Amino acid sequence: MSPAEDRPQSRSEQVRQRRSQNSQEKLNRVVYQSHSPAITPTVLVRGGRIGTPVVQRAKTKTRRKYSVAMGNTGAEMILPALPIIRPGWRLLSGFLVILLGSMIYFAFTAPQLKVAAPTIVGIKRLNASDVQAVLNLTNMPVFMINTDQATASLTKAYPELTDISVQIVLPASVAVSVRERQPIIAWTYKGQTAWIDKDGFVFPQKGTVGSLLNIESDQSPPLLKSKDSQISPTTTSASFLLFNTGSKPAQKTTSSPKQINPDIMSALTLLSKQMPKKTVLAYNEKNGFGWKDPHGWQVFIGSSLDNLDAKLLVYKGIIAQLNKDGIQPSMISVAHIDAPYYRLEQ
Repeated sequence: MSPAEDRPQSRSEQVRQRRSQNSQEKLNRVVYQSHSPAITPTVLVRGGRIGTPVVQRAKTKTRRKYSVAMGNTGAEMILPALPIIRPGWRLLSGFLVILLGSMIYFAFTAPQLKVAAPTIVGIKRLNASDVQAVLNLTNMPVFMINTDQATASLTKAYPELTDISVQIVLPASVAVSVRERQPIIAWTYKGQTAWIDKDGFVFPQKGTVGSLLNIESDQSPPLLKSKDSQISPTTTSASFLLFNTGSKPAQKTTSSPKQINPDIMSALTLLSKQMPKKTVLAYNEKNGFGWKDPHGWQVFIGSSLDNLDAKLLVYKGIIAQLNKDGIQPSMISVAHIDAPYYRLEQ
């Protein structure tokens, strides 16, 4: 150790040394405080076993600082600090709500997803515009169309249609395929005419067809009761919503086509084969089936066509006797083969 180090310090040297130490301690405290988070003071409420904080300072969010070098001088320009954004669940859920709302609005308003007038295939007697009016699908969003409901509407409005198929063709088209029932009987009553097809289904007269078996009656066609009514097995509804799901049977509707009593339908078919062409048949609930003779009188053979040949022989015998006696009847009934009769006046 040198003699200078062994020499005791003077008072002025001791003062300078203490000042240097104090300055170094202050500098260390400042550096430590700048790197340490601020301590949030807590105010406690007395009276409980554990103090409860009343006021707490808001936590400061870290801000990102940017410095830009000013040339080669070593000077820097510090830009304003920007907060670091950390999106939370609320922001994300809000964004999803806005996105879904926009998609729903687009789906209901976009013209690309609205159906134009449906195309209808298979109609001849009906008017396409009338069928489109019943469907009421024009300008409807394609995803809102219910093919079963459309099929039920057509079945109710037009009982003369069968094999109904409603198809959705993406992006926004509807194709309807139907088949019109072909009438074979024209039933006239009280100034109205109803058509009947080979399966016994009754529907209004629309358009024109070829020659039919004409029946004149004082009542509407006798129909099956609703619980016995048969649903056409060929009525289907095909749905192609988003994906081709194929055809499936349509749901049973409450308004099925009206159907004539099968026994009466069979009797009419059999009787029409026995009568000359263009013969106008007749029917009423009391006297059954019959026809109008070319000489002007009504003939009735009853509701049952059993022993039809024998009834026709009895009828011819009555006509021969009336012609011999010079009698002009207004009605002849052979419904009961053992008790035929005739009337001179209606």
